[in-house]
Amino acid sequence: MPEQLLLNQSSENNLYLCFCLDDKVYALNTENVMEILMLPQLNYPQKLPKYVAGILNYNNIIINVCDLRKILNFPQKKFEVNNQIIVIKGEESLISIIVDKVTDFYTVLPENIQTIANTSFTSLVNSFCREGDEIINIMDIYTLEKFIKNINEEENEINYRELFPDDAKAKRVLEKRSNDIALKSRMNLSESFISKDKYLTFNLGKHIYCINAEMVKEVISTKNNAITKIPYVPLYLKGVINLKGDFYTVFSLKELVGMDTQEVLDEEKMIVIASNEMKVVFLVDEIGNLINISPEKFHSQNDLNLNKMFIKSEIYIDNKVYNILDMQRLLNDERIFIGKEQD
Repeated sequence: MPEQLLLNQSSENNLYLCFCLDDKVYALNTENVMEILMLPQLNYPQKLPKYVAGILNYNNIIINVCDLRKILNFPQKKFEVNNQIIVIKGEESLISIIVDKVTDFYTVLPENIQTIANTSFTSLVNSFCREGDEIINIMDIYTLEKFIKNINEEENEINYRELFPDDAKAKRVLEKRSNDIALKSRMNLSESFISKDKYLTFNLGKHIYCINAEMVKEVISTKNNAITKIPYVPLYLKGVINLKGDFYTVFSLKELVGMDTQEVLDEEKMIVIASNEMKVVFLVDEIGNLINISPEKFHSQNDLNLNKMFIKSEIYIDNKVYNILDMQRLLNDERIFIGKEQD
């Protein structure tokens, strides 16, 4: 494993995962997020507890998939193939929720979190923060866990089978995802609960890369954050951005690892690196998911081509290749220090 860059000096984790339900944005502390999955085919016992849409076999552990829309009293609507499931670690158990779409990762400092007035101790959302003009509702995972535990004795009144896609093509997709999840090797939960095993995936062209989640401060977009260009610097150094009063140097990760950069995207994502010593941002094509990769899946490699692309290891998941970024080598590359002098 690469040497880890801590999010901050304290043990408090300020990185939040954002997701949408209709036009509202919610956030969960990534410390509680185990994994993000595309909606699979769920199991339906004869009786389901209230607010539970189905059962998921996750690494040989049976967990409830909760209908967050129903819990929050949103209008009921059918689920779609593109819906996602967030697997969450509570104090005593694993639970999961169905969301419309996972959107971004943000750093939310405690001083920027505001308490919602007139909420009860049982409210799932009792605080929020602002990101520009957007309000992000922060969800209390432990309140959600207690809520689910307390209603487990109540029988579900909704036939959730009718809410899932029922056309042949959609069923094949959901069944394949379910089978892929079932084929995963069983995780050691005592280890998987530790955030060092969580990785953020992203794309560079057709390649999928992974970066340790502890090294991610937040993810932002070029659409909402202008890059100020610097003259007379190498092409891989794209400029600087002002992020909440601090200036960060922006590098094209594609150019650093030697990939083709001819394709121009309308919008790119920027991964802000969590480091107390360096203010660095890497420009990537798009952000994927947060996934768990247990240490035993890492295999040492001596491929010169992979080394040149700063790939520490290749992992195969669901017949796809995930390249683990060697952050220690990348952040010690002399080209990064050239950029730092320009900052």
